[in-house]
Amino acid sequence: MLYSYRFWTGAAEPALTLARDLASAGHEVELALDGRRPGNIRERAERLGLARIEGMSCSTHALPWQSLWDVLILRRRLLDREPSIVHSHMTHDHWLAVAALRGRKMAGHRLIRSIHLARSIEDSAWRRRLMRTCDGLIVGVQAHREILVRHHGIDPARVALVHGAVDGARFSPGADGPEFRRRHQVPIDAPLVLMLARFQPHRQHRTLIEAFSRVRHAFPTALLALAGRGEHEAELRAAASRLVEPNSVRFVGYVPSDQLPSAYRAADVAVWLAPGSDATCRGMLEALACERPMVLGHDGAMADALAAAECGIGVDWRSPESIATAIAALLGDPARRRACGRAGRELVLSRHTAEARLEAVERFYERVLELPTTRGGRR
Repeated sequence: MLYSYRFWTGAAEPALTLARDLASAGHEVELALDGRRPGNIRERAERLGLARIEGMSCSTHALPWQSLWDVLILRRRLLDREPSIVHSHMTHDHWLAVAALRGRKMAGHRLIRSIHLARSIEDSAWRRRLMRTCDGLIVGVQAHREILVRHHGIDPARVALVHGAVDGARFSPGADGPEFRRRHQVPIDAPLVLMLARFQPHRQHRTLIEAFSRVRHAFPTALLALAGRGEHEAELRAAASRLVEPNSVRFVGYVPSDQLPSAYRAADVAVWLAPGSDATCRGMLEALACERPMVLGHDGAMADALAAAECGIGVDWRSPESIATAIAALLGDPARRRACGRAGRELVLSRHTAEARLEAVERFYERVLELPTTRGGRR
């Protein structure tokens, strides 16, 4: 399995926990990670007990000769093995795999790519060509599957929809929400709206702040907690000071992993407006597992969740009015909040578990190994 990035963020967790689960199920799994630049991905892989392929740079910052060396190392490891799956997660390591698998001696091996970002499958000639080098593609969003089939011309049998996974035992309803509120000086009885996401323009924090200014007219004691960090925090603080009353928007900072469940449990409504660098929207799934009713952008994995369960309200993420109306509707209806929370958790437990993901991936691996390779021929 190849993952050419250096930090434990975005798609790193789903990629490496899948590798761990495959290894636990008895598969021989070796991992190539960014070995050139500082980062915490290698430490996380060690904690998960994953074996690494030593000597590979597997980095977008590698020099040309280092990438060539990566190809040679990968090729040598595959030459003496039974037909294997080479599972790529990023564009750089996808190209490495394509180069390593050239030639008849490699015809028994299969190349699979996981798609974690919508931009990875944007409609362009070089991306179409790259996607067609795959023997199989795994997506976490129904819309991405449709793009690959309709716009890239991929055989539907070679595209698997594998839903994102979260730990439903760890992320579950609980009684420690008040602890998070006390830590951040949120009154126990104040209606609390939570958005937990990195501060990036496309995540729509600015739109949410504007929407919340409207919510305050109907719910004057409501508070908005923005959890995360990022280079745009100063701009968001300035927007909050202009648009809403002092202290009604709380910037609670980065929430450590062990405090995430209590953060979700503290909220009356959770908001997730746009995907980050993981198309399955893992944060949304964590909130749903904690039985939080949600206001969701109507796109990607959020649209898939809303189509599968009445777990919240879909909104136009560009419209403060749409977002404000949805938040107010949930804050004003406790019974609806409880019903949405239950539906969301049931959805997670029925299809967003590590066990369901592992079973789907194993089944897809088996199917791809039975199909003829796509390299050097037509589909």
